[in-house]
Amino acid sequence: VRVTSSAWAADNRTLFYATTDPAKRPFRIWRHTLGADAKSDAMLYEEKDEMFRAGAYRTRNGEYVFFPSNSLTTSELRYLKAASPVSEFRIVAPRRHDIQYGVEPRGDVFYILTNDKGRNKRIVTAPASDPRPENWKELIAHRDDVMLEDLDIFKDFGMPLPAATRLIISFAEMVVPVLAVLSVLLIVALAARALWDV
Repeated sequence: VRVTSSAWAADNRTLFYATTDPAKRPFRIWRHTLGADAKSDAMLYEEKDEMFRAGAYRTRNGEYVFFPSNSLTTSELRYLKAASPVSEFRIVAPRRHDIQYGVEPRGDVFYILTNDKGRNKRIVTAPASDPRPENWKELIAHRDDVMLEDLDIFKDFGMPLPAATRLIISFAEMVVPVLAVLSVLLIVALAARALWDV
């Protein structure tokens, strides 16, 4: 058995970690409390599909612990608040064949990059309290001529919220890689005119 990923909860006493099966596939998620016997660690999740690999990591903003379970073409993400390490896992979106998504949290909003509407992906938002797909709101639409590749969220400390939220988007247009820094407010205001097209 080998540990492949781990993440601390906000209390700095609770550790989540993933272990491997005999084929070296990360498939189980455990919770350990500092000072406790490791034999008493609670197994929180077991990935039974051999095509999927499970993991654990703390989000950049420190507010959540994410537990992805991904295959080469399909993703599913469980999560809990880092300040509530004994709470139940929640799922952003149940796995659907060939649908991938990644999540960046910012305050009470999840920013989600997904290929659910096409291979070039789109960006949606959802409330962190209930991020099911029926609550997704499109922020940047899928386009046939632009491949959205990655998404990061940062705070601009020179501006008050909510204007401070910045999206860093990497995309390719006509095979040319581009990195764009965009204000969420600007995107919302100009979404109908597709002015994110830089």
